[in-house]
Amino acid sequence: MYYLSVLKVLIMVVGELDYQEMFYGDSKVVTENGPILGHLMYAAFAIVICVILMNLFIGLTVSDIQVHRNRLDLIYLCIFA
Repeated sequence: MYYLSVLKVLIMVVGELDYQEMFYGDSKVVTENGPILGHLMYAAFAIVICVILMNLFIGLTVSDIQVHRNRLDLIYLCIFA
């Protein structure tokens, strides 16, 4: 049951992607013999797509802003020099 808690925390970190209903439906009882492969695939999806890809997109955006800022500084120097 420990791995279910870790998976639930991971899913809550990335924004609660409707974890409970996806694997257990309307049942509030969580059994120990749940779909383990499904849990592993869902955790891999959450880590790869939600965490790593979003951080990559944010990093690319920030570095792109720095390039534009440097270009604007050069234009400013050319105009007012």
